[in-house]
Amino acid sequence: MKQKIMILDLKDDENLILEYEKYHSKVWGEILSAIKSCGIENMRIYRYETRLVMLLDYEDEQSLIKLSQLSKTIPKVKQWEDLMDKFQARLKEDEKWLDTKEIFNLKEST
Repeated sequence: MKQKIMILDLKDDENLILEYEKYHSKVWGEILSAIKSCGIENMRIYRYETRLVMLLDYEDEQSLIKLSQLSKTIPKVKQWEDLMDKFQARLKEDEKWLDTKEIFNLKEST
């Protein structure tokens, strides 16, 4: 099992943030099924103010490729992504979720 940590910012509007969290308290079933079908074992999103951190547990790199293609192949996923754009403030112009770089690992340092 592999893990990836990604980041994204939300627009700095408390009402939008609350609405975003409400959507994520009841994610559409089609979205959950699509994510799982890619080989994503678990996905968690945490928020601090406007910053989101997503932790992905996945099988292999192919899982991430499939995940990135979902909105191109499944109309309901495209609909969800378009809806989420209303809330998201991208850190990089052409990308939503950005990959992070691990700079320290206690387990590997001892």
